[in-house]
Amino acid sequence: KLITVKAGDFAKANAEKNLQNARALFESHLQSVFTERGEGWVAKPFDDCLEDVRYTTKIQRKEFLENGEFPVVSQEAEFINGYWNNSADVFTVAKPVVIFGDHTQVLKYIDFDFVLGADGVKILSPKPFLHPKFFFYALRAAPLKSLGYARHYRLLKELRIYHPHLGQQAAISEQLDALSEETQRLESLYQRKLAALDA
Repeated sequence: KLITVKAGDFAKANAEKNLQNARALFESHLQSVFTERGEGWVAKPFDDCLEDVRYTTKIQRKEFLENGEFPVVSQEAEFINGYWNNSADVFTVAKPVVIFGDHTQVLKYIDFDFVLGADGVKILSPKPFLHPKFFFYALRAAPLKSLGYARHYRLLKELRIYHPHLGQQAAISEQLDALSEETQRLESLYQRKLAALDA
């Protein structure tokens, strides 16, 4: 019995495979950076890596605006989750911070003033011995297990953050940024190809 498969199905499967490969390549490189650490790396407990943060008012999801003066950042997957207009609720970013979704484990690198969305948002401000983007990638590489919709911050508190000197942290961050941008370019390319094949 002959089985016929449309050429489009092969093309779609190939594009989906390429999309997965692009993501896997970045994750593999990210893991290797933080597991195959070079000489001179030191480790500090997670809590010893953070500066104290004074939280501003958290805005509930149902109150988010579709448009507004200030972006709302919450623990949802989308980078910006809404907008707000009250300047009294703005968290001013003097240096970049990392947002961690306590329920979702979503990580966001934030280098602009924003408004906090809903509950479950943790603001992580690294101490001066850590490059903020390096700290972000170190957390992305951390093997955190999923606890469902429970809170995950306690898993972060069990971590030790390994890091080299600041100059090397900056260089590593630049390399990972470049690879991340290329990965996103490829993802966009393959997603457009999949959309075209579906159409």
